[in-house]
Amino acid sequence: MMDSELVMLASTGATTVVALMATDAWEQARAAMVSLWQRVHPDRVATLEAQLAEGRSALLAARETGEDTVPQALVSEWNGRIGRLLAVEPQAAGYLRQLIDEQLTPALAAVGGDQHIAEGPVQ
Repeated sequence: MMDSELVMLASTGATTVVALMATDAWEQARAAMVSLWQRVHPDRVATLEAQLAEGRSALLAARETGEDTVPQALVSEWNGRIGRLLAVEPQAAGYLRQLIDEQLTPALAAVGGDQHIAEGPVQ
């Protein structure tokens, strides 16, 4: 079981990545997640890239149709993925925290979004 700090870190990472999926900062978010996986599971990077692309496609399609459950489902998926990564490799937490602080959160602020996925789409 992960400690509460790692749980919160996984949640923040997941929420931020999903919030960025349908923005102009998508490539930056994708690159950040790829770099995290590259450090811990380089053999799984291709799978991760496919999962990110699939999630983005689902999110964009949901926004077209007005389906509002997809963003939260994606956050849950990514929270699980990141959480499992941190459970196996807790030393990756420092790098994830750095990615969130230095890349993902500033990217989210730059596109005018917030992390309140459940409350509606990022504008």
